[in-house]
Amino acid sequence: MGKRTVWMKSVVILAVFGIALAGCATLQKSETMDTEQSLTAAGFKVRPADTPAKLAHLQSLPQRHFFPHKVKGTTYYVYADATYCKCMYYGDYEAYRTFYKNQYTSIEDMAQWNLWGPWERGE
Repeated sequence: MGKRTVWMKSVVILAVFGIALAGCATLQKSETMDTEQSLTAAGFKVRPADTPAKLAHLQSLPQRHFFPHKVKGTTYYVYADATYCKCMYYGDYEAYRTFYKNQYTSIEDMAQWNLWGPWERGE
């Protein structure tokens, strides 16, 4: 093989790899946006990181995972996203429970129906 053929194959492989990475990033952003909409629907409040100090603090927190935080004896559940919305969601136990109940019901329903496999109407 000539140098040109090797170079062209390398370019094609890199292009395919780049497209795959872009696709993964798009899916992750879409998943994150869906999660954040579900958080709001469950009763979580959002606070933007609207100063450099808040953004720095937000970046130091666990990202896109819940963690408890106590304020004056009340436990809040925090969900930080320094990448996409540059914000923090927080809610009480009821919001946390509602979010997980909604998520679990959707996943549970899908898993139960998947047991049956695909079928067509009328079968």
